Amino acid sequence: MIGKLKSLILRAIDAAGYTISRKPRWKVSAEKRILKVESRKIHYGSGGRLMSGWVNVDLYPSESLIADPVRVSANLTLEHPFADGWFLYAFSEDFFEHLEQKQQLLFLVEAYRVLAPGGVLRMSFPGLEGVLMRHFSDNRLASYGQGVYDSYDVFEHKHFASRAELELMCRHIGFSSVDFEIKYGESRHEPLKGLDSRVEQIGLNTYAEITK
Repeated sequence: MIGKLKSLILRAIDAAGYTISRKPRWKVSAEKRILKVESRKIHYGSGGRLMSGWVNVDLYPSESLIADPVRVSANLTLEHPFADGWFLYAFSEDFFEHLEQKQQLLFLVEAYRVLAPGGVLRMSFPGLEGVLMRHFSDNRLASYGQGVYDSYDVFEHKHFASRAELELMCRHIGFSSVDFEIKYGESRHEPLKGLDSRVEQIGLNTYAEITK
């Protein structure tokens, strides 16, 4: 009887043009892959720029001319393969905008986990404010179409976070402060000074130092 009723319901749903799919539950791995690293500084989304003395993490870490770079392959929107509270400093440049908003949240919550109390994450990325100023000069559709192509499509950018949005996410996760007063190459923390490399993106990028 129950089987017949289920069959009738499914046929009625199908006839109405709908489908039913099971909603997957978010799961974390039963056994975390914890890598032991000596450096307490991590470079997220390193790409081809590997920094000496830092743990350079990317989905596809590149080769480098520097001696003995520490390279780790990891999907930064999933569990990061590092121990809780290990890193004192973290840095990412032109990485955040390649993530969708939901992925940005997952990245930030893991970055928070692996930072030590008082640890600082420095981020440099094209922010919504700078993107609007540089790529959307007037309100004509043609201009906006070109702006979308130039700012999103060419470099496969997914989501440009505004300062208010980034602070909202970070505060909700548990970070104690978000500092937007810093400028290109400058920092209140010696290990984070002079790390920015995209001088042509001054005025486009948002610079933030986020403290756990």
